[in-house]
Amino acid sequence: MRTSSGKVRKSLIVVCTALIFVAGLVSAENSGEQKLKSERAVPVQNVIAALRGKMSFIEIVDKERTEDWTWIEAKCAQGDVYPLTLNVLVAKKVKPQKVIYMLTSSSLNFNSSFFSPRDSSLAKYLASRGYVVVGITPREDNVPLDADDSVMAAWGMESHVNDIRDVVSLIEDKLRLAYDMLGHSLGAACAMDYAAKYDGLLDRIILLDIPSFDPVAQPEKILYATVANSAYDQLLSQGVYADYAVNTFKGLLLAASVYPDMDSGLCRASVGLPGNFTVNGLLHFSMIYTAWLPGTITELTGLPQEWPMILSYTAGSYDFALDPLQDQFGLFQSDVNTILGASLELGSGAVPLAALKDYTSMIAGLDSYDIDVTQINEEVLWINGEVGMGNQVYAAELMREAGNQDVTVEVVPGYGTLDLLFGVNAASDVWNIICEN
Repeated sequence: MRTSSGKVRKSLIVVCTALIFVAGLVSAENSGEQKLKSERAVPVQNVIAALRGKMSFIEIVDKERTEDWTWIEAKCAQGDVYPLTLNVLVAKKVKPQKVIYMLTSSSLNFNSSFFSPRDSSLAKYLASRGYVVVGITPREDNVPLDADDSVMAAWGMESHVNDIRDVVSLIEDKLRLAYDMLGHSLGAACAMDYAAKYDGLLDRIILLDIPSFDPVAQPEKILYATVANSAYDQLLSQGVYADYAVNTFKGLLLAASVYPDMDSGLCRASVGLPGNFTVNGLLHFSMIYTAWLPGTITELTGLPQEWPMILSYTAGSYDFALDPLQDQFGLFQSDVNTILGASLELGSGAVPLAALKDYTSMIAGLDSYDIDVTQINEEVLWINGEVGMGNQVYAAELMREAGNQDVTVEVVPGYGTLDLLFGVNAASDVWNIICEN
């Protein structure tokens, strides 16, 4: 069910106009005479001059302007409809060559996933290489925790992709620049869905850590997906509309930063040892052995919540001792303080169960929400972490069989799902792959 209305679309037009204005302004500043060198961009300035007065309809919630960067964050003035959040980031000293739309996983937002930490983020890395960075954060990020979350009942992947298309089409019409689309996790699923339905000036999709199961080689995963989706149907029928587990993770990060050795209250019996995890031990165990942990569907299915995953949010090691205070653990790629900082940027942390159900269907090729990946003709760069979603990339094979020979798969050794975003060496190990291809 579409959430857009005429009023919402008008708001999107105004918000996108503001984003285009920033991109155009930065391009103009690259010229010493405040004129655009690119003939394609001159009409953009004319459009902005005509529409600048309408910017009063935009709620600019944050911005930063330095000698090197211009960044704004805006929300649509949508009345009683929860807004999308749009971010634009442009490097002033680099002439924009292309737009990249960055689609976050549903529980996260642009700031927490792509723009954290600010000075060494994936978004800044891409902007410094000639991209006009546009981040699209889903509506659920702006639903207050104390609000009636039944509004999210129909916020499945179709709703998310429709919102993305509304934004992209408006900017595409004005800038007329080719664009790439990068998505992480659920955002990657939305990028695939989008590319199967639209083309236009879309040049490439970049998929970060999303699985796709082979029905012959992985029949158990298809079964798990079917069972999981039955659970989502049951939960939705019971009035459970969203998963908020990331907020528990955020609380654990905060607690571990202040009281690392405090008793977590969770026993270690599951690993055959006495005593309870310390708070810091539980945090690291949950990041390293994510694929073992229970969640929203576990009681109904017996499955871990992250059953599609190979193992980890963040790669690491955990060596147990008889005394929980003597447990030894650590992360291989990411700094836990970086992840803590990113968590402080979270909004609601909500993931609509409708979106989780569609995502589960898509990665398993179930009929309840399947996309025709054979319609994806654009370049595809698929990057998974070895201990994140690993080499589960069946859809890449389907695209190639359908004639798309521009499909590249990279499985990054020793990386988990979040390491692709926050790894200390992610720029050289992961992000450079995006700009080299």
